[in-house]
This record gives sequence, structure tokens and C-alpha cells, in this order.
Amino acid sequence: MKKVSFWKKSILLYTILYTSLFLIGKVILNEWFALEYRQWIYLVSGILIGLGFIVGMVQLFLKIPKKWLKITCIVIFFILLVGISPYLLLIAVFGIVPEHEVEIEGDKLVGRVYGFLDTRVEYYQDVNFLVRGLDSKRVEYYGNGSFDPLADGEHHYKPIESYSDDDTKDKTVEERQEILEEKKEEEQVNQTAKEKEPAYEKWFTDQIGLRVMIVDYAMGKEAIQIFKTTNAGETWNLTLETENKALWVHYDSEFFFWTEQVGFIFDPGRSGNPDSLASLLVTTDGGKNFQEAQILGEETVFLKGLPYEKDGKLMLDAEQRKGQEEVIVTYQTKDQGITWEINK
Repeated sequence: MKKVSFWKKSILLYTILYTSLFLIGKVILNEWFALEYRQWIYLVSGILIGLGFIVGMVQLFLKIPKKWLKITCIVIFFILLVGISPYLLLIAVFGIVPEHEVEIEGDKLVGRVYGFLDTRVEYYQDVNFLVRGLDSKRVEYYGNGSFDPLADGEHHYKPIESYSDDDTKDKTVEERQEILEEKKEEEQVNQTAKEKEPAYEKWFTDQIGLRVMIVDYAMGKEAIQIFKTTNAGETWNLTLETENKALWVHYDSEFFFWTEQVGFIFDPGRSGNPDSLASLLVTTDGGKNFQEAQILGEETVFLKGLPYEKDGKLMLDAEQRKGQEEVIVTYQTKDQGITWEINK
């Protein structure tokens, strides 16, 4: 009987061929037909490829003529396999996504549930039991926590936010994810503005208002955020355009908005440090940006607090020291608080 060559009965070779065909099929489905394998195919293929690789390598080692080398290679192989198994398990845990066949508004979809620190469901066109659509048709965001809102193929929870491909039909999957993250950030902003006690609040009309919130503390300073509403507090938006949407000031700082656009922060400086002078920060764009106000004059002055309105003008009190005498001097501004000069 004619002997069959090793490569014709090599499990490792068949595994490599299967893996290649699987990947080529994925590329063709993705690029030509905008389709993707169903998850069970990934799961079954992963098991087959993994087992094929292990058995194929052992089969290859068994062909080594020297017994000691054969045993050494098999032992080293399994030691390496045990070493990488936690990482393979981690990939499997995060790679396996609960998948449900659902029907929404007469449209048959495949819902994939992504949950780690927060939960979202992405829906794809249900083509058949082998493949689904590549691009998501609809996304639902369920907030913090990891759970399956589509258990048994039914909606057991109401999403916080959702959007369909009608809203983002010209967007890529990555752009849709960015939209989802923006929605999530907006929800967190609203939650902070509504639930926390404001350090300062000012309403200009029954619809338009501002809130200053203290959101963090560190090293004698506090981080503030400024929120604005234009719909009577139903939704709030961050105004600061700093890198972290926050501004650090010293403890016991005071706040005052004269108009919707012009506002002030009186920063008293570091507590207990006589060399730490108070400063006055001013915004003329509704809290988007702040700059330090300039007190004109040659003498050093010590600010006493926030500006105030008198006879329709903004005034500011400061202290000048002349020898042993302390004199209160009043300043006024003609450029919405950016510069101040002695009121004459």
C-alpha cells in the first residue's frame, strides 16, 4: 500500500487552511457585501482553530525521532500554553458578546449587548443564521453598569438614549460611537447640574440661568464648572472652554454674574499666606473663558471682594496702604471689568 505523506494528513495544515479561508471569507463579506459573521461562527471557529493548533503541534512533535527531544518540545509547548491561557481567557470573556434576534417596528434585527463599565446595545440587520449586517442600524445606551437588557429577546429596561441609522445614516461606526459618547457626557453634565447644590446661581430670565458648581478639591483649591440652561433648567450645558471644562480657584472664592455675558470670580488667594494676594477673574463671553482683571495705578492694592453695581455702573472696592494708614479706594470700569481705574 502506498504511504500517505505527512502533510496530507497533517491536522496543523488543515487548521492553517481553515483559518485562511475563514479570514478571506470575512474580508469578502465585510468589503464586498457589508456583512459580518454571526457570533456562533466566531465561537465555533475559535474552538476548532484552537484545538486544531494544539493537536496539530503535538502531532508535529510526535514525528520527532529522538524521544528526549520529542518529550522536551511537548512539555515546553504545554508550559507556554498554560502561561498564555489567562490572556486567551480574557480575550474570550470580553470578545463574546450576548447576541439576540429581535424585532423592532417590524424590522428583524440582531441585537448585540456591550457591557463593562456601562451598557449599550447595537442593532444590525438580521440576514440569516450565518451572517448579519456590518453597520449598526440602531444604538441604545442604558447607562452605568453591566447587564443584558435583551434577556430572552425582550426589552426589560428602558434605554436612556437611542438613535437609529436614520439619524446618522451618513456616519461610520466610529462616528456613531462618538455621538453615543457625547450623549453620555451630556447626560452626566445634566445629572451634575441638577443634583448638586450650586455654589452660585443666577437667573436672567425665567428660561435662562447659570450655575457655578464645585466639583473637586485639592491642595487648598477647588475646581469649579459653570453650567448654563436656556430652557428653565430642563437641560444644562457646560460653558467653560478649558481643557477639562473646569477652573481651579482657591477656597472661599466668590462668584457674581452682572449680565448673561459678564461675570466675575473673586479669588482670595491662599489662606494663611500674607504674600498671597487676592485676584479678580473676569469673563465677557458668558463663562467660556476667564482672564485676570487689571487694576490700573502704580500702588499695590488689596481687593476686598467682588464688584457691585451702583447707579448702573460696576464698582470695585480695594485697600491701599499708605504708611500705617489703610485707605479704601473705589474703582470703576469702562470695559466690562477687564480694567479698573480709580473712581473720580
